[in-house]
Amino acid sequence: KADGRRLGARSAGPVRGGGNIFLLQTVGSALRVREASWEEEGRARIGRIHLGWIPCNGDRWLAMTDATNRFGGDWTIEKLEAVTSYCDGYTRALKQAPDPDRLFRLHFIDAFAGTGYVTIKSGTMQGQRVEGSAIRALSVADRPFDKVHLIELSSAKAHELRRAVKDHKNRVSITIGDANEEVVKICSTLTEDDRAVILFDPASMQLNWDTVQMAANTRKCDIWILFPLSAVRRVLARKIRPTKDSSEGRRLTRVLGTEAWYEQYVLVDGPEPAEQASLSAGHAESISIGGEHWESSYGTDWILDLYHESLARVFPEELVLSREMTNSQNSALFALLFGCANSRGAKIANRIAAGAIKKAKREAEQLKRNQQNPQLFG
Repeated sequence: KADGRRLGARSAGPVRGGGNIFLLQTVGSALRVREASWEEEGRARIGRIHLGWIPCNGDRWLAMTDATNRFGGDWTIEKLEAVTSYCDGYTRALKQAPDPDRLFRLHFIDAFAGTGYVTIKSGTMQGQRVEGSAIRALSVADRPFDKVHLIELSSAKAHELRRAVKDHKNRVSITIGDANEEVVKICSTLTEDDRAVILFDPASMQLNWDTVQMAANTRKCDIWILFPLSAVRRVLARKIRPTKDSSEGRRLTRVLGTEAWYEQYVLVDGPEPAEQASLSAGHAESISIGGEHWESSYGTDWILDLYHESLARVFPEELVLSREMTNSQNSALFALLFGCANSRGAKIANRIAAGAIKKAKREAEQLKRNQQNPQLFG
């Protein structure tokens, strides 16, 4: 019981506690905890479990929050290595600017910062805990970033992130909020003396095209995007093609920056397919609309082409680099994209980014070989 209320096996709500005694619902049973420490911002911690509180009629209601940052696979390591390598080269290049009396203030903006560390969920490094992009950006030593902006929607993850970067308080800002809104705010403060690297690596379709466009239009930002190919494909692979004004249709347009996705399906002859085809690039995806057979024959390739067309509106087309990332079944999951909107520095930035992508790819392949043949590599 808690305040006279009994917790059933299916109780899912937060539980009110008295003093330092709390009841938490955990997988169908109530857990009684005698000691909890209240930390800053009204959060409680019991070991590594973090709890948020919700004011309700003057009382505190506790709810367990999940601060675990377990996701990704080999593509995550490759992304991190590419962005890290680029940051090293980018800051070094600006340090060697022709006018030493006018050094830019350098910013790193991590729009989906997480906890600062990642526990790899699958692949070659499954189960291993590695430094995330925020920690890596703070580790750039030759010409450190003057300001590192970290944005995270989850308050529990932001709490862990704050602990992870506590030794860099003087040049780190952590904001709990929506990445699309917060990036716009940060970019609006950039002056002619500022330059920024932005990393957009959403888990799914959280990044709005308008946010990318606004950041590019500052002409002060170099932008990395982990584009969610498979997530977009899943929305398009519904049995009924989304209309432009449906929730799915609006979502696709919001992410892709165009309504051209609607024209990619064509009516074809023949019976309706018994099942969906692979989501890999180059395979057909068939859907049924009112008994008619519609088909898109370009898999994920045309999705990436559409996004490239949107990027070309704000970046010179030849300055957009991409690297498609697949899982162990060779299904396309993400595309790692880079664009520099500053025409004066675009040629150098593009060369550094190309080198970073190639280096990350080589290291990822070498890591796989090491894991497959450990006896050959000690």
